[in-house]
Amino acid sequence: MSAQKSLTGKLADQERAMRMLASQSPDLLISFDEKGFCQYALGAAQSLFGRNEESFVGQRIDDLVLDPGSLLKAEEQALKEIDGLFVVEFVPLHREDLWLEAKFRARTDDDGNVLGILASIHDITARKQQEKALLHSASTDALTGLLNRKGFLQRLDGAIAQGHQANLCLALIDVDRFKMINDNGGHLAGDIVLQEIGRRLSAHTRGSDAVGRLGGDEFLVLLPKCSWEKAQEICARLVTAMRDTPVNLPSGSSIHISISCGVTRYSEGWTASDFLECADRALYEAKSAGRNQMIAF
Repeated sequence: MSAQKSLTGKLADQERAMRMLASQSPDLLISFDEKGFCQYALGAAQSLFGRNEESFVGQRIDDLVLDPGSLLKAEEQALKEIDGLFVVEFVPLHREDLWLEAKFRARTDDDGNVLGILASIHDITARKQQEKALLHSASTDALTGLLNRKGFLQRLDGAIAQGHQANLCLALIDVDRFKMINDNGGHLAGDIVLQEIGRRLSAHTRGSDAVGRLGGDEFLVLLPKCSWEKAQEICARLVTAMRDTPVNLPSGSSIHISISCGVTRYSEGWTASDFLECADRALYEAKSAGRNQMIAF
């Protein structure tokens, strides 16, 4: 038997074995030649890509995703490092609801000559959704749904580090006489007030703004790409939005609320701590002046 026939027979055996494995697996196996063209696809083509196996033949990795850069890099690495396994996460074309993971490794003959690439692809959507949920919960205040202290400070640090300081403003907000609300109405009333304040802060700020609960009855609003005049206008509107409409309680009664707000704008060279300290001084001035108002500092 010639070497060519032996090689052909080996490849046929490999394909039969892979077809058997693929029929029992939720994964999709794709074999590419050395130039990156698909020779065959086996397995979950329909569930992962919404197409049949035969439609992959003759196509390249470029045809699988909108941005194939990471897949092409993994393919290139697998051809160079034949003992390696290279893993990439991606979203397939026309299936934005899915996250897939591809594992690339080289296919070789008995002499170690590279014949192409074998990619094993499977669905990791559930894992990505879990990761997203965990990330969200780690940075979200459980009571109000706003950013928590950690999440907000990450946004603040990011805005400063990425050079977005121009027209960057920060407001620190405190609920006036919140202890009286808790003492008179109980902690349930206090929680309802905090939740309603969170809703109003979100409703009266821009989509690009970051709203967070620092802790207790303190809130923060980060205003990127916001002129000093616009920042003061937004903060004055927040004070009015709290004062003008009482908070309704499940008992049928209502509570009149107000806030004090201190707003400042970023100064070159400040750290996040400097920025927060200046906003805190502005808040202190608003409370000292009688509460229920905004002070720009």
